Amino acid sequence: MKLFRSLTFPDYVAGCIIGLYFVIGLLATGHYGVNWDDPYQRLNGSNNWEFITNTNRDNLINSLDRYHGPAFEILLIMVEKGMGLTDPHDIYLSRHYMVFLFFTSVLIAFFLFCRKLFDNSWLGLLGMAMLLLCPRIYAESFYNPKDIVFMGAMVWSMYTLLVFAESPTLLRTIFHAFTCALAVDVRVIGILTAVISLLLLRYYVYQKRLSIKDVWPVSIFYVILLFAFMVLMWPILRLDVLEQLWLAYKQMSNYSLFENGINIYMGQQFTAGHTPWHYHWVWILITMPEFYTLLFVAGTVAFFTKLYHRSPIGGITAPFLLISLFFVFFPLLFRTLTLSTVYDGWRHIYFIYPFFVVLAVYAVSLVPYIRSSVIQFTVLGLLLISMCDSLISMIGMHPYEYAYFNHTARSIFAPIDQKFEMDLWGVSYKQGLEYLLDHHTGAGKIRIIFANEPGLSNYQSLPPAQRERFELANDISATQYYLTNYRTNIVPPQQYLYHSIKTQGNVLMGIYKMQ
Repeated sequence: MKLFRSLTFPDYVAGCIIGLYFVIGLLATGHYGVNWDDPYQRLNGSNNWEFITNTNRDNLINSLDRYHGPAFEILLIMVEKGMGLTDPHDIYLSRHYMVFLFFTSVLIAFFLFCRKLFDNSWLGLLGMAMLLLCPRIYAESFYNPKDIVFMGAMVWSMYTLLVFAESPTLLRTIFHAFTCALAVDVRVIGILTAVISLLLLRYYVYQKRLSIKDVWPVSIFYVILLFAFMVLMWPILRLDVLEQLWLAYKQMSNYSLFENGINIYMGQQFTAGHTPWHYHWVWILITMPEFYTLLFVAGTVAFFTKLYHRSPIGGITAPFLLISLFFVFFPLLFRTLTLSTVYDGWRHIYFIYPFFVVLAVYAVSLVPYIRSSVIQFTVLGLLLISMCDSLISMIGMHPYEYAYFNHTARSIFAPIDQKFEMDLWGVSYKQGLEYLLDHHTGAGKIRIIFANEPGLSNYQSLPPAQRERFELANDISATQYYLTNYRTNIVPPQQYLYHSIKTQGNVLMGIYKMQ
């Protein structure tokens, strides 16, 4: 009862929003198709599970994906086996439900983080709402077990760091070590959370918030727990922790396995290994609600202005704003300077988005100090309009929010579907197949063929009764329908467009009837 008495109105609003997202998620998760990497991710989880159980260690050791952090995938395999799932439809649906449930916990963690960081429940509510009301992030929170999960692990590690550094008790140390290990074991760059944690403890000692005699044993205990959890959730590390971590970093810092893949970017085709330095910067600018970006810029400028003038920022706020800036700009500058392999928009750096939001929320926190009430109401009004616009876009585009482009992009780059890739993951194959189920009128099975792998995965993920209505053709000349998400822009000869799936006026999926 004491807990409920301490809650404020925005706390209840946040709870209602999370509850609404939860209910919507239970109903909407099945609306999204299987993404390109789902089968490979599941295989990686299965290989790790076989390694853990000593069923087959060689599959993991010889796998090209052995350095893809498997922590979440192992959990998904445990759920799959625990529930006795065998049909692909049930397996993929369970995977997507688990991603959705994890993201629900991330919303809670981010609300608590922002509320505590800014000591304001309204700002906590704002941060959580901005995290949710970003169409691409929202869509992928239902089916992306890699980038969204890593983003979530980073959120949890930052929240536990906030409470851990404030008072490093035994329980908080254990919890923080676990969340940091989870971040590492989803993507190796998560090791930065551990480095920052130790640096923050040292900073608090410098500020005399903590004593050196208390920090040393806590730091040692934290590092021991961190490595223990890392090895527990990433089986390949059991071969040699430091060596395997280094090999994982080398592979992930310049992922050459896809360097010859094609990116359609600003109307041109580039191989993933030779994409312009501004690739990520542009993708962020054109797929983020514009006013969010303006707030981030304002928050960044305000932060550095206060540092320059040595103005007080707030006890715990300043170091976490600096951490947020680091996590936003380090990945962007690293790629800009190294020109490493990039593809699929900016999904590989989705983890920067919560930190982006932190700076935007910081800008809003300064609005009450603006002398002009007109400017105050203008900023808050534009923010409300921007968030409502995002919500309306998400509702209107469902379930294609993953192909969202903001107003500026749609004005400058029209037609966008000719200049940027739309359905990067291939999840729209699900709706393509469902359209054929509803509209094909011929007798017998529907013979189909796909432009690329996600088509087959989405076919396999259909309920058994629906799969039975299709027949996979071995050759394009023997098929009735050719389905493509235009990832390679290949359209076969001797065909006509039977149906196209669009969102925001842009084409995602083409169904061609063969002549």
